[in-house]
Amino acid sequence: MFDAGQYVPLGNNLGIAVAGTAVGLGHGLTNNAIPPGANAALIVVEGATPVNWRDDGNAPTAGDGDGVPLSDTVPYFWYRGTLSAFSMISTSGTVKVNVSFYKSVG
Repeated sequence: MFDAGQYVPLGNNLGIAVAGTAVGLGHGLTNNAIPPGANAALIVVEGATPVNWRDDGNAPTAGDGDGVPLSDTVPYFWYRGTLSAFSMISTSGTVKVNVSFYKSVG
């Protein structure tokens, strides 16, 4: 289980328009740079359009990748891993994905 209390926010919250081309977590930041020291991200999908993601350095497609869990509440998940290898794509149309970066404390 992920304990958000062990992480501090890095203040880089951004909304990414995810459509038919895979984008990384730093998309929209200067040089697509993930904040230094970031080792976790809170990823929130707005709306009901599914988003697929991969973290193996390969680009997901609309039909390939792991799906962000959609539910009756806000669809979100915590990702811990190699943030620069993470990319995502919308399964149809364009969807807004909000990303907040965090750093572990301890």
